[in-house]
Amino acid sequence: MDIATISAILLGTAAVIGICLTIVQLRQLVAQRKTDMLVRLSPWFDIGFSEWQEISNAVVSCEFKDYGDFVEKYGPVTIDKPLQKAIATVSNYYEGIGILLKRGLVDKELIHDLYGGLIVVSWEKISPIVVEIRKRSPDAWVHFELLYRSMKGMDDKKEP
Repeated sequence: MDIATISAILLGTAAVIGICLTIVQLRQLVAQRKTDMLVRLSPWFDIGFSEWQEISNAVVSCEFKDYGDFVEKYGPVTIDKPLQKAIATVSNYYEGIGILLKRGLVDKELIHDLYGGLIVVSWEKISPIVVEIRKRSPDAWVHFELLYRSMKGMDDKKEP
Protein backbone atom coordinates (compact mmCIF):
# COMPACT_ATOMS: atom_id res chain seq x y z
CA MET A 1 0.00 0.00 0.00
CA ASP A 2 1.18 3.43 -0.77
CA ILE A 3 1.01 6.50 1.46
CA ALA A 4 -2.04 7.93 -0.33
CA THR A 5 -4.06 4.74 0.34
CA ILE A 6 -3.02 4.63 4.00
CA SER A 7 -3.86 8.32 4.38
CA ALA A 8 -7.30 7.78 2.82
CA ILE A 9 -8.00 4.81 5.13
CA LEU A 10 -6.92 6.79 8.21
CA LEU A 11 -8.96 9.80 7.14
CA GLY A 12 -12.03 7.64 6.55
CA THR A 13 -11.58 5.89 9.90
CA ALA A 14 -11.20 9.24 11.68
CA ALA A 15 -14.37 10.50 10.01
CA VAL A 16 -16.35 7.41 11.10
CA ILE A 17 -15.04 7.75 14.67
CA GLY A 18 -15.94 11.44 14.66
CA ILE A 19 -19.47 10.70 13.46
CA CYS A 20 -19.91 8.00 16.14
CA LEU A 21 -18.70 10.35 18.88
CA THR A 22 -21.04 13.06 17.64
CA ILE A 23 -24.00 10.67 17.74
CA VAL A 24 -23.14 9.62 21.31
CA GLN A 25 -22.83 13.26 22.39
CA LEU A 26 -26.14 14.16 20.74
CA ARG A 27 -27.90 11.30 22.56
CA GLN A 28 -26.43 12.48 25.86
CA LEU A 29 -27.52 16.04 25.11
CA VAL A 30 -31.08 14.91 24.36
CA ALA A 31 -31.21 12.97 27.65
CA GLN A 32 -29.83 15.97 29.51
CA ARG A 33 -32.41 18.29 27.94
CA LYS A 34 -35.24 15.90 28.84
CA THR A 35 -34.02 15.80 32.42
CA ASP A 36 -33.69 19.57 32.55
CA MET A 37 -37.19 20.03 31.15
CA LEU A 38 -38.72 17.66 33.69
CA VAL A 39 -36.92 19.36 36.56
CA ARG A 40 -38.03 22.80 35.37
CA LEU A 41 -41.65 21.69 34.94
CA SER A 42 -41.90 20.02 38.33
CA PRO A 43 -42.68 22.34 41.23
CA TRP A 44 -41.31 19.72 43.64
CA PHE A 45 -37.76 20.42 42.50
CA ASP A 46 -38.10 24.16 43.13
CA ILE A 47 -37.24 24.15 46.82
CA GLY A 48 -34.53 25.93 48.76
CA PHE A 49 -32.05 24.24 51.06
CA SER A 50 -33.44 25.70 54.30
CA GLU A 51 -36.99 24.72 53.40
CA TRP A 52 -35.85 21.24 52.32
CA GLN A 53 -33.95 20.74 55.57
CA GLU A 54 -36.95 21.84 57.62
CA ILE A 55 -39.50 19.62 55.88
CA SER A 56 -37.30 16.55 55.61
CA ASN A 57 -36.48 16.84 59.33
CA ALA A 58 -40.21 17.13 60.09
CA VAL A 59 -40.91 13.95 58.12
CA VAL A 60 -38.17 11.78 59.62
CA SER A 61 -38.70 13.01 63.18
CA CYS A 62 -42.47 12.50 63.46
CA GLU A 63 -43.44 9.48 65.55
CA PHE A 64 -46.30 7.08 64.80
CA LYS A 65 -46.86 3.32 64.60
CA ASP A 66 -49.37 3.08 61.76
CA TYR A 67 -51.87 5.18 59.81
CA GLY A 68 -54.41 5.17 62.65
CA ASP A 69 -51.80 6.38 65.10
CA PHE A 70 -50.71 9.06 62.62
CA VAL A 71 -54.29 10.34 62.25
CA GLU A 72 -54.77 10.32 66.00
CA LYS A 73 -51.59 12.35 66.62
CA TYR A 74 -51.43 14.61 63.56
CA GLY A 75 -54.78 14.40 61.75
CA PRO A 76 -55.62 12.93 58.33
CA VAL A 77 -52.98 13.02 55.62
CA THR A 78 -55.31 15.03 53.40
CA ILE A 79 -55.58 18.07 55.67
CA ASP A 80 -53.62 21.26 55.14
CA LYS A 81 -51.15 21.15 58.03
CA PRO A 82 -47.35 21.63 57.99
CA LEU A 83 -46.48 17.96 58.60
CA GLN A 84 -48.89 16.71 55.94
CA LYS A 85 -47.49 19.26 53.48
CA ALA A 86 -43.96 18.18 54.39
CA ILE A 87 -44.79 14.53 53.75
CA ALA A 88 -46.35 15.39 50.39
CA THR A 89 -43.41 17.59 49.36
CA VAL A 90 -40.72 15.09 50.38
CA SER A 91 -42.62 12.21 48.78
CA ASN A 92 -43.26 14.08 45.54
CA TYR A 93 -39.63 15.21 45.37
CA TYR A 94 -38.42 11.64 45.69
CA GLU A 95 -41.14 10.51 43.28
CA GLY A 96 -39.58 12.85 40.71
CA ILE A 97 -36.09 11.53 41.36
CA GLY A 98 -37.47 7.99 41.08
CA ILE A 99 -38.92 8.82 37.66
CA LEU A 100 -35.58 10.25 36.53
CA LEU A 101 -33.80 7.13 37.80
CA LYS A 102 -36.28 4.77 36.13
CA ARG A 103 -35.73 6.52 32.80
CA GLY A 104 -31.95 6.42 33.18
CA LEU A 105 -31.70 10.21 33.29
CA VAL A 106 -29.77 10.37 36.58
CA ASP A 107 -26.88 8.32 37.90
CA LYS A 108 -27.95 5.81 40.55
CA GLU A 109 -24.67 6.05 42.47
CA LEU A 110 -24.80 9.86 42.49
CA ILE A 111 -28.34 9.79 43.89
CA HIS A 112 -27.21 7.26 46.49
CA ASP A 113 -24.25 9.41 47.50
CA LEU A 114 -26.38 12.55 47.75
CA TYR A 115 -29.63 11.24 49.24
CA GLY A 116 -29.39 7.48 49.80
CA GLY A 117 -29.77 7.38 53.57
CA LEU A 118 -32.42 10.08 53.66
CA ILE A 119 -34.42 8.34 50.94
CA VAL A 120 -34.37 5.08 52.90
CA VAL A 121 -35.29 6.73 56.22
CA SER A 122 -38.02 8.86 54.62
CA TRP A 123 -39.67 5.92 52.85
CA GLU A 124 -39.52 3.70 55.91
CA LYS A 125 -41.08 6.51 57.96
CA ILE A 126 -44.01 7.16 55.62
CA SER A 127 -44.64 3.66 54.26
CA PRO A 128 -47.41 2.95 56.82
CA ILE A 129 -49.19 6.06 55.53
CA VAL A 130 -48.66 5.07 51.90
CA VAL A 131 -50.44 1.76 52.48
CA GLU A 132 -53.59 3.66 53.43
CA ILE A 133 -53.22 6.28 50.68
CA ARG A 134 -52.90 3.51 48.06
CA LYS A 135 -56.31 2.19 49.02
CA ARG A 136 -57.70 5.32 47.34
CA SER A 137 -54.89 5.98 44.87
CA PRO A 138 -53.06 2.75 43.95
CA ASP A 139 -50.23 4.47 42.06
CA ALA A 140 -49.33 6.88 44.85
CA TRP A 141 -45.56 7.33 45.06
CA VAL A 142 -44.65 4.14 43.19
CA HIS A 143 -41.49 5.76 41.84
CA PHE A 144 -40.50 6.87 45.33
CA GLU A 145 -40.85 3.23 46.39
CA LEU A 146 -38.79 2.14 43.38
CA LEU A 147 -36.13 4.68 44.36
CA TYR A 148 -36.22 3.42 47.95
CA ARG A 149 -35.77 -0.19 46.85
CA SER A 150 -32.88 0.80 44.61
CA MET A 151 -31.13 2.76 47.39
CA LYS A 152 -31.84 0.04 49.96
CA GLY A 153 -30.43 -2.56 47.55
CA MET A 154 -27.22 -0.57 47.22
CA ASP A 155 -26.94 -0.34 51.02
CA ASP A 156 -27.57 -4.08 51.40
CA LYS A 157 -24.74 -4.86 48.98
CA LYS A 158 -22.29 -2.74 51.00
CA GLU A 159 -22.96 -4.51 54.29
CA PRO A 160 -20.66 -7.45 55.17
